[in-house]
Amino acid sequence: MRQNPLRKTPAKCLSETIDLTKGDPREHARHALALWRENPDVHEDYALALALALKDQPSQPARAAGQDLLAQLAQGCSNVALYNLAISKLTGDNTPADPDGANTLLERVIATEQEDRTLLSLAINAMADTFFFGWGKPIELARALKLYQRAAALGCDEAAYNAGLFYHGKIQAWPGALDYNKAAHYYAIAAAAGHNFAITNLALLHAGEMIDGADPEYGERVLRMQAAEGDQEAAKALPILAAARAANDRQVAEGKPAA
Repeated sequence: MRQNPLRKTPAKCLSETIDLTKGDPREHARHALALWRENPDVHEDYALALALALKDQPSQPARAAGQDLLAQLAQGCSNVALYNLAISKLTGDNTPADPDGANTLLERVIATEQEDRTLLSLAINAMADTFFFGWGKPIELARALKLYQRAAALGCDEAAYNAGLFYHGKIQAWPGALDYNKAAHYYAIAAAAGHNFAITNLALLHAGEMIDGADPEYGERVLRMQAAEGDQEAAKALPILAAARAANDRQVAEGKPAA
């Protein structure tokens, strides 16, 4: 349930055209804004990347210039800027936290975005988080889940992982029924995008033979790989699985049915 700014232009594109450590950051921002106003289709990516890069600078003037540029782009109806400005307001990143204002911006993006599935999925996932955490909204877990599922269908790996947590029984306050097969479905979407926590949770479901078509050997192999990479959940699970397997082997040796 993280919120990452959407960066449409690789950072190295900026480093090839501008040195953010030199000059007045306000002048950099004004120049980018002028270019964008002259030709939004051509210069939007550059202006957005500059705004986000300035916001990441250590100096307060640079961060303020980046935040102001982002706000100007959002006023010009750039949905990418609206999304990033909403995330700033949710997290209090270089601006006072304003969850109500953030939700208004997210609603605008969701209502008007027609072409960019990635942007739409991120905005829907962020809106789901507001209902999950109660950021300017009452906590509504069922509504949050529906929004996570909608964002997952659009390809948001974080939303897919979040939906999987519900069905896996890892959201304690949610009263809905467990469904490990649904959890595996959503984890698989997130895992395909390289989401490490989803990879581990999907492996746990396989290793524990909790889903249809489970492959326990595959599950344990993935858990060992994840544990070797420092995943603590995977590391905790391996001795538990080994103990369960040893107990089953003892029962079989004693002529008793395996658990």
